[in-house]
Amino acid sequence: MNKLPQDVVVLNSSSWAESISKILDEYVRKIISKDKKCKIIMTAGKSAVSIYSYFLNAIKDINRELYFYLSDERFVDTNHFDSNFRSINSIFDRLNNCKSWHLERLQTELPINDAISNYNILLKDHIDILLISVADDGHIASIFPGDKKIHLSNENFTLSNNINHPHLRGTITPKLIANTKKIFVFVKGHKKGKLVNKMLNNHIDYVSMPSSLLLSGTWLFDDEAFKCINKEL
Repeated sequence: MNKLPQDVVVLNSSSWAESISKILDEYVRKIISKDKKCKIIMTAGKSAVSIYSYFLNAIKDINRELYFYLSDERFVDTNHFDSNFRSINSIFDRLNNCKSWHLERLQTELPINDAISNYNILLKDHIDILLISVADDGHIASIFPGDKKIHLSNENFTLSNNINHPHLRGTITPKLIANTKKIFVFVKGHKKGKLVNKMLNNHIDYVSMPSSLLLSGTWLFDDEAFKCINKEL
């Protein structure tokens, strides 16, 4: 039998994205009531973007300093189909009244080392919230299974390269994850549930199972994914 994360929320599949947006809305408002600003790292991908459509619309009345960063990005043009900035920024573009919000992108037009260095500077202070999901092959952000080098990084953002995925990338690091105040992990569907169940049976191995870096977070399952948890491998 595997061990569940300490904080697990199971939501109906049909309203999963909308339900998560309400949880995030409440949490952001709690932060800004004390600190007057909030720093949020956002992952990309279909499931995450479906949440952001609800979430950003729900908080659009917040006229405070909200800073949004990418968990990872490919070294492609901002108009490229594979650009994480493109997919997330399309939602921000529909919220024209949010003048005090900042979506910070990786400057992929710069030399690679300069772009990575600049994003490190942006992420040097504490991060309030990390929004992240587990990919089909088990990677989180662009921390891929088996990449020992990233786990040794003393930076908050570093270069990532994997032969099974196109494009060089920049990614947050385990160091940043460990220092983030609050983590929300998105898990939707049977396939992701099986993957997380496998991780929970091997959660000590951070290198081969990067999602085990997130065990201290709040895990937001849909009911289809959660059916796979605590199953024998």
